[in-house]
Amino acid sequence: MAEYTAQVETGDILLFLSSCISGTSQSTYYSTAAEQRAALDFLHLYICANYRKLYAATLAQEINQHNQMRIIHNLLQTPTANRQELNWEQGLISRALHDLPVHRVFKLFAGLALARVNNRRSRATVKAYLAWRDNLLFDAVKYRRLLRLITRHWHLALAPELQLFLHSKDWKKRKFETPFLEHFRQAHYSANALKLLPLTVAEGLAPRFNLSRKAFLALMQDQMTDHEKLRHQSSAQSAKLTLDFNPEKVGLTRLLAYILSLPLAERRSEREQLEGLIERALKRYQIPWLQIDKVALIIDNSQSSRGSRESHLRPLITALAAHYRLPALSKEYQAFWLHPPEHPLLAEAKGQTSLAETLIEALAWAPSDILIISDGAENDPAGGVHWVLDAVQKAPWAQPLPRLLHLNPLISPQSYGPSSLSPHLPMLGIFEGEKIGLLWILARFARQELGVEGLKDYFWRSVHG
Repeated sequence: MAEYTAQVETGDILLFLSSCISGTSQSTYYSTAAEQRAALDFLHLYICANYRKLYAATLAQEINQHNQMRIIHNLLQTPTANRQELNWEQGLISRALHDLPVHRVFKLFAGLALARVNNRRSRATVKAYLAWRDNLLFDAVKYRRLLRLITRHWHLALAPELQLFLHSKDWKKRKFETPFLEHFRQAHYSANALKLLPLTVAEGLAPRFNLSRKAFLALMQDQMTDHEKLRHQSSAQSAKLTLDFNPEKVGLTRLLAYILSLPLAERRSEREQLEGLIERALKRYQIPWLQIDKVALIIDNSQSSRGSRESHLRPLITALAAHYRLPALSKEYQAFWLHPPEHPLLAEAKGQTSLAETLIEALAWAPSDILIISDGAENDPAGGVHWVLDAVQKAPWAQPLPRLLHLNPLISPQSYGPSSLSPHLPMLGIFEGEKIGLLWILARFARQELGVEGLKDYFWRSVHG
């Protein structure tokens, strides 16, 4: 009975962690956003109810921000009666909130308000975060709608002018003594005041003044962050304006998302410059203790790696990020593409998912480790990977197989987690290809090289370290 319980616990933990790494509640090539959201809703409620300590400890792992927000919401909505556990959870929540982008934290708090969560713990969490943030004036202008909802729901005390700004309908008729609030009021009547505001706020007010795109971006250039400059590269180039950004600050996945959004002809003509941006982006990642001997990466760039309108090319971008990270993490590395491109930056999502043939090529290279990054929807032929692995294992001349791992960037609503290619192939979720520290620990767990207690020990060390 104890062995069966441990087996169930192992499967539950792996499924939940994989889903927290790759699940985003966005539509994918094969499923709708509503189906994705329903699967994650069930999984979070199930794990929170049955493994609460592990559920909270997941906040300290390298899961994506969407699932961090879900975990914090559920923990604050259903507080534990144990004072010691409550304090421990609160430390994890505070650390996660400080690491999340500000707009996500305010969306989380607004979601709690809409769900009518107003217990002592949630109120203390909101007050503590705003005190730590210590930039309420800026936040009130940039996130006005969200902060209005948050301050009203938790009855937060505000300075008189800030109270008027957030909650009075007549705020435009009054001149503010607080400079930043006055700049926002003036920006409703003067284009020059726009440059004193955050880009997203100024963008909403710009149509009042009929500014051209070039004039607006030139006006706001000094106010833009590196992420905003990257996001507006295409419109700036169309307007014949240069927006310089630092690739080391935007992250590899985000940079590759921008590069793959460019037309193929433009990627081909500017390939050297784009490779230079990637080299600079890779400098932000320290070479960790992890060193793999000989790694083969199988990249699924079939038609389904196109993703959806919400997450365009996300599976392909994830695989491409891993492709650029793995050479620094291994002594020898080679990529095996389903549909080999002229150059990795010229990759396209096309054709059938024929993983079996590519897996045979990778096995012939005799690596120590084989990684497959695929959405698990194999169709040419269906079940080909399982057939190959089964045949190789049963062959009379069979040699020990390399360490195998399937990384899936998407979850399947039908299985409440990422789809597996074969029982012989351990599978985990993946969101950003450059973050593989947690995945390597989990891979040992998935291959049964590490037991439940070993994984829990890693969890507690990551929580306290």
